[in-house]
Amino acid sequence: MGQTIARQNIARQGRRAALWLLTGFLTIPVAAAPASAQPRYHTPPDNAHPLMQRQHEYSLPSLLVSDDGGTVESAEAWHHIRRPELMAHWIRVLGELGPTAADSGWFGDITQAVEISREQRDGYTRVELQLPMETDFLQPHLLLIPDHAAPGSCPAVIAHV
Repeated sequence: MGQTIARQNIARQGRRAALWLLTGFLTIPVAAAPASAQPRYHTPPDNAHPLMQRQHEYSLPSLLVSDDGGTVESAEAWHHIRRPELMAHWIRVLGELGPTAADSGWFGDITQAVEISREQRDGYTRVELQLPMETDFLQPHLLLIPDHAAPGSCPAVIAHV
């Protein structure tokens, strides 16, 4: 359903919707939504988490209008002006994007995966792994590798079990 709505938005709004889709669905509370704010596309279901129940009350900021009202008209303006503004809003609302230096000590070496099993299935290989996400325990994961995948960079799916 979300992809259908996104495709309709792209067809209707062109570049603005495409940029909105590429940068994610970022909702930022604003006291009075500016005229450039995008409409409220989503009303949460009744069983949504309490923190998400009021998201429909907020508008999405325009991706192509900077905080000072200027228009983003180039890739350079996007990367040097608007994207950092949106990241600052994101961090203000949701917090830092990465761990603090003190927290980094808890992370394990992800390259030290423990392979539990490997099974060839129709169209892919299923690999059961345990990954050292933190230093004191291993987390179970599945790695699904498509058949005929070239060594190195290839599409794959990894999921926490």
